Amino acid sequence: MSKTRVLRDVSINIGEFWIAKIKLQQVPKNRNRPDGFKLNCVLIDTRLGKAVLILDNHHPFGYHLHPNASEHDQREELEIAHPKEAIQIFFQRIREMTT
Repeated sequence: MSKTRVLRDVSINIGEFWIAKIKLQQVPKNRNRPDGFKLNCVLIDTRLGKAVLILDNHHPFGYHLHPNASEHDQREELEIAHPKEAIQIFFQRIREMTT
């Protein structure tokens, strides 16, 4: 596979103040993404006008959360092997943050 293919690109309103954006792409397998997926999940607090939670994947960290989006160097590595699991974890964190 030599091209990038968008598998999912959605924005979801959650409650009154939150927007979750998820973009999943199938990419050529490479050093940065050995599983062939590029995932970006972002939770935006519309009251603040900024991201408050980010989940992404890249070398050397694999799938990981940035629990404080303004501190991009803070990471919580996830022991998972597929983007579906990462998206499930992302929504679990959203439930914890918004309820």
